[in-house]
Amino acid sequence: MKSLHRAFRSSALAGLFMAISMCSLGLWQSLRVYANVPSSKISPEETNLEKQPFDYWKLGRQIVLVFGVIGTVWFAIVFFQKGCVVIGEDEVGIKYKKFSLNPFQPKSSRRQLISRNKEPGYQPDTIDSGWTWLFPGMYTIYKEPVVEVPPGEIALVFAHDGEDIPNERILAKYVKCNSFQDGDIFLQKGGEKGRQLGILTGGTSYRINTKLFTVITRSNLADHDSTLKPEDLLVYKIDSDKIGIVTTSDGAPLETGEIAGPTISGHDNFQSPQKFIDGGGNKGLQEDVLSSGPWNLNPWFVKVEQVPLTEIREGTVGVVVSLIGEGKMGRSIENSSSELSLFTNRYDLVDRGKRGVWKEPLDVGSYPINTKVRRIVLVPTHQITLDWSNDESKPDENYDKSLGTLTLRLKDRIPVDIVVRQRFRVPKENAPLMVSQIGSPGDITTNSIITDYSATVQKYKSIRDLIVRVLEPTVRSYFYNAVQDCEAEDFYIHRSDQQKDAAQYLKGVLREHGVEAIDTLIGEIDLPDVFDNLEIKRKLEEKKRNLIEQEILTEDLKRKLAYLKAVTGKQEELVNSQMSLEFAEREAQVKLQKALADAKAMREQGRAQADVELALRQAISDALGQRAYIEIEKLKEISKFKLPPIVGGNEGSGAGLLIDTLLASVMENLTSGNSEAISGSIIEQVAALFSIDLNEPESKQLKSSSDIQVVNSETTASLSEDTSVVCNSCGTLNPPNHKFCFECSSPLVYSSDSKK
Repeated sequence: MKSLHRAFRSSALAGLFMAISMCSLGLWQSLRVYANVPSSKISPEETNLEKQPFDYWKLGRQIVLVFGVIGTVWFAIVFFQKGCVVIGEDEVGIKYKKFSLNPFQPKSSRRQLISRNKEPGYQPDTIDSGWTWLFPGMYTIYKEPVVEVPPGEIALVFAHDGEDIPNERILAKYVKCNSFQDGDIFLQKGGEKGRQLGILTGGTSYRINTKLFTVITRSNLADHDSTLKPEDLLVYKIDSDKIGIVTTSDGAPLETGEIAGPTISGHDNFQSPQKFIDGGGNKGLQEDVLSSGPWNLNPWFVKVEQVPLTEIREGTVGVVVSLIGEGKMGRSIENSSSELSLFTNRYDLVDRGKRGVWKEPLDVGSYPINTKVRRIVLVPTHQITLDWSNDESKPDENYDKSLGTLTLRLKDRIPVDIVVRQRFRVPKENAPLMVSQIGSPGDITTNSIITDYSATVQKYKSIRDLIVRVLEPTVRSYFYNAVQDCEAEDFYIHRSDQQKDAAQYLKGVLREHGVEAIDTLIGEIDLPDVFDNLEIKRKLEEKKRNLIEQEILTEDLKRKLAYLKAVTGKQEELVNSQMSLEFAEREAQVKLQKALADAKAMREQGRAQADVELALRQAISDALGQRAYIEIEKLKEISKFKLPPIVGGNEGSGAGLLIDTLLASVMENLTSGNSEAISGSIIEQVAALFSIDLNEPESKQLKSSSDIQVVNSETTASLSEDTSVVCNSCGTLNPPNHKFCFECSSPLVYSSDSKK
């Protein structure tokens, strides 16, 4: 600038010198006419001038005019020089207006640091590089260096003037104003004073009005903001194996019961904070995460926490406990007061994306999961063995390190220490059920008990919770209750039964929690010294009892030996007697078999005769009719009684001869198929013989027959007593000369004992 000023000044002096030189030359030309010059050397024009008078006033006016022109030019040059402002390439000009030529121009408000309408004061616009002419004396120009933000860094902006920030926000809204290089547009569009949402990215220079904006870089951070660190103004980079969990400091308040803001689209991963707020974003923890890579983030607006990707290793599954989404949980994890309340308060199984325990676990792989809003519980699916023993060689990280030998008080008040071994596993599909049943602790993390992933066998907190809350109290309670009515000796002897009962009980309990019980084993049983003494006494008594049993067995063998010797001495007699006995038994068996065969033959014969008689009766009934058959039966019954002789013959044979004659006639006609011969004359003759009216009702006929029977009762009694036979099997009274019973077909025995 100074060199330019010197150049202007040199040019002005050169111009003035030339003007004076030209005026001097003109004056010399005029004076030379009147000099002592020979007339021969004077031209005709000069001769004419000699004749004219010299005008000194004209010469003075010419001189004054020349000096006026020279002064005007000089003033113009100086005035232009005073109003010319030149800004370098690495500078920015900030204007301060001292006065205004407009007398009616309003003054700036006292609350305004920057003029809004060209009134006196600091102006919002700046002067770029190059030269600019301003009215001399009206402005004071402050030249400030441009703001340079190195690559890989960002710069924050603080506005000293503008509108007030609303109470619900803490950062000023973003106004598109050429990256804060156009202060006039910033104020016209309602830019707010204070900390700005917008930032300046690295790798370029900015011409900023430093009277309106303060740009905070790493170099001057300590002078403006003590809450930030220099590394906060670097481009934020997230490692390839991690994700960034974001917490925003501005936006709408979270709804009651929510712990994180929902997903908002269009904010370019929180690099456009104003779009996030305009889209309804909430302040606080966010559901969205940042993936690996560099991000231009405003540290006044977001705080990022890098966490590793959720890794589900081989042999495990990840159960997702979501704290956000549709639905409500019965209890907030952050408000947990004790592990007991955590266990008693269980979570519902829900579908993916909803709030609760997701039904589908995560398989092997890496997942970018926001572990602040979705906790991952790692559950191993391999077989696990627990030992309730006092083995001091257990590693400290073992699940069963704190599980000691169970000390039981049995019915006889004898303390017994037992070692119990339980093997179980959690199937993949049952892992969410297990987590929902045992509850999720307030410090759910993806960290296992051992964070060294190079270890062969990992120990997981989910299994530790299962042991502490379910397995350990269940096993201890079962054995305490199971031995209340059991004595030490019985428990020792029947340990296998106790083991089976324990395995069945624990399998049912663990199944309710989604755990598969493989087996339950009762190992070493440590009995007290008292029981050992009792055991010794019991063994001595058992030994004595065994000796007595041996003596008894010996005496029994001696007795059997003496008997065998005696039997040997009588061997020949015994053989003969035995052979005689066998012959007698065989003979009796032969007779018995023969008698049985005869009886069977007689029974079959009687049955055949009965079948013949039954068939004969049926044939007679079918041929004569039911009524005629009944009358014939009456005649048979009458024939059993002793009647007076009607037609000659021996005593006692008249009635029989008559009936036999009639029956023979009937049978002959039946055999020849001439049923009409007996349907008339013979039946009528018989009816006339016994005074039977065939036209009377059947009941009266029966009455007449019964009367005849009553009249001849005495005769019938004598006849029956002499000739009838009673069956020994069924007691039926049979006619004489019958060999088989009429009812049961048993052989009839004629003897004095059978006659009545």
